[in-house]
Amino acid sequence: AGVNRPGFQWHPAQRQTEDNFVRIREWGANTVRIPLSQGFWLTGSASHDPAYRHSVEQSVRWARGQGLNVVLDLHYSDGGDLSMPMAMGQRMPDRNSVRFWREVALQYGNDGGVMFDLYNEPRDVSWSVWRNGGPSGDGYDAVGMQELYDVVRSTGARNLIIVNGLNWGYDLSGLPAHALDGYNIVYGTHLYPFEGKRPEDWQRSFTFLADRYPLFIGEFGTFDCSTGYLNDVLALADDHDISWTAWAWFTEDVPREQLC
Repeated sequence: AGVNRPGFQWHPAQRQTEDNFVRIREWGANTVRIPLSQGFWLTGSASHDPAYRHSVEQSVRWARGQGLNVVLDLHYSDGGDLSMPMAMGQRMPDRNSVRFWREVALQYGNDGGVMFDLYNEPRDVSWSVWRNGGPSGDGYDAVGMQELYDVVRSTGARNLIIVNGLNWGYDLSGLPAHALDGYNIVYGTHLYPFEGKRPEDWQRSFTFLADRYPLFIGEFGTFDCSTGYLNDVLALADDHDISWTAWAWFTEDVPREQLC
């Protein structure tokens, strides 16, 4: 059980402090998911910040110092265009994402308490493209989840790897037909109360896999601060032994509608 600690996907110099992770641990979490941007990370990118890797590393060190597991999530990408001023949430990862994961795996592959969430919310491609890559539909070639998995393993890293489904990270119905080849793989879903993502939809979308694969709810939340949907998600997680990180742990001045 844990929380997302957003920020590093939006700003390279995110104001995170050691106290954030102390309080997350005191709250009872054992895991924190940290969203990242390949634009800030990669040298040669228009938005690259030389201090970004150190800032991320410091937050990981603080979290691990509190005994927290860390999920590093590739949240924003650039469609293969390093000149993009600001990486955003594209449909799928790209060639630059391959370099991102090679570098991240080389840096954190010796820490089994760090997990790699390959891509935040894949969407609007076929299951074949999701797994194996191909035309993104947005003018660039998408890199599939199998290739990202393979590049992590090519570094010698044996860390757990999280692979989110389609429909903004929600849908895993393409499994097992399109399951990845490999080991230490966890399949992820994101749960928000949109049409088609309500409790009556969960069995056909992902819970049918719970006895076959480890599952992870990487994000869940509501938009009006109501608790009914949240309680349903937590009950689901308990019933099927599914790990989760809630969206999200904010400490900045954020409009209330973004906190719910």
